[in-house]
Amino acid sequence: MNRLRMLVLVLTPLVAIAVLILGLRVGGKDAVRAATVWGTPPPAAGDRVMLQIVTFVDDRGVRESVFVPKVNVSVTEVETGKTTTLTSDTNVDGVLEVAVTLTGKRRELRVLVTTPSESRPLAEGTFTLPEGPFGPADRKALATRATQRTGQLVVDTFVTDQRLVVGYPVPVTVRVMGPNGLPVSDAEITVAAEPGLDVEPFSRTCKSGYSFGSAKALFHTVGMRVTAKSPDGKEGSTFSAFPVAHGAYYVDAARDVPSNMPFAVTVRAPGVRNVAYAEIDDTHGRVFATTLALTQEPAGPSAAFEAPKLPAGLYWIVTSSDPKGAERIEGATVARVLRVGKGESDDYAAPLACDTRADLAMHPGDGFVRTELLDGLPSRRKDDTKREHLGLAIALVGLLAAAIIEIMLALRVVTEARDTIETAVRASEAETEGNAAAATMTKRTSAGSVVVGIAIVVLGFALLAALLVWKA
Repeated sequence: MNRLRMLVLVLTPLVAIAVLILGLRVGGKDAVRAATVWGTPPPAAGDRVMLQIVTFVDDRGVRESVFVPKVNVSVTEVETGKTTTLTSDTNVDGVLEVAVTLTGKRRELRVLVTTPSESRPLAEGTFTLPEGPFGPADRKALATRATQRTGQLVVDTFVTDQRLVVGYPVPVTVRVMGPNGLPVSDAEITVAAEPGLDVEPFSRTCKSGYSFGSAKALFHTVGMRVTAKSPDGKEGSTFSAFPVAHGAYYVDAARDVPSNMPFAVTVRAPGVRNVAYAEIDDTHGRVFATTLALTQEPAGPSAAFEAPKLPAGLYWIVTSSDPKGAERIEGATVARVLRVGKGESDDYAAPLACDTRADLAMHPGDGFVRTELLDGLPSRRKDDTKREHLGLAIALVGLLAAAIIEIMLALRVVTEARDTIETAVRASEAETEGNAAAATMTKRTSAGSVVVGIAIVVLGFALLAALLVWKA
């Protein structure tokens, strides 16, 4: 019995610690997969909206986007009951773009995102599409920062899309104003570019004082001096450092396309890339979006897609390596402006008017903000509170049972030691008194054994409960 008692004394704290650990693990949050739904206001046409689904794993409060195969997306218009469905794998970043055609006046949608590998939806809920503001609206382009100006004429340069892309020509517009603040027409433009910047010859200024050319950056830090000379002999020059988008994709697409006709777009990467994000935005919302798998070619990674039919207006093709890069046009994210429908003519063989051509350089893309419309994580975590309480209860029961066992065993050892001493003393005095003491000791030992046995059983069941709930 002494050996068994010693074994129980040693093992009880170890089992109690195991029950505590398992109980806390049962109550802890497991890593779960969920999805968020992001969107923008409908574009100007108002007949469709692009929703961005992002799947992720949440592990103890840290979210990491992950690939999820066979994602089923169901989007239902609450007003009309029309349902749009899509089944597709996400890309490596967990992103899936869904185009939803709108037929009703209300903008309330019910979304369900599921996958066969999960018993519960990744996201489920109803939301209303946001309303503006969206996009650059009336924001006007800023001229490149001039570090030196000379002469009577005021010369400013504007880089279309605000920044150059290394290795590709980008349109540059020069504006020449006279001392009186009026545009100077027919001025001769000469340029002197720094090494690392290839520049095509610029035209003479038109009636509105604009001249057009292009520049191709070969390095990430470039500058150019522009000199203008009017027909009456006045001159002016300015030197500017040109902003360059480091590591940006280049969009090969027409700047002016007919309305309601699809057109080709090619995205080229400056280095080794596998994925690119491209979207077409207007001043109201996202018109089109896609994720591109880049293929390796001798000239560099690239991918092509066909843009949808667009009504007349200004649009921006935004490319980025970040699925949310369009929210802030910086770093490697670039917004390429284009005009659908020339406005003054349907003859696309004729050159654009001066003001129309310059207008493209004056509308930089910026701030295509999207809103998180639905987060599936709270519904995926709704059972965590129950598990937390259950795990804590298992841990506390295990500790309580272990405490009872240890206390009873300790008391039993003390009692037996005391009784042994009393028995030895009384044995020398009288045999009858020793028997009575033995009887009393036996009675206490019997009661203590029952309590210890019950506590051991409780501790064992607490351990089994922790294992079962953990593995459930």
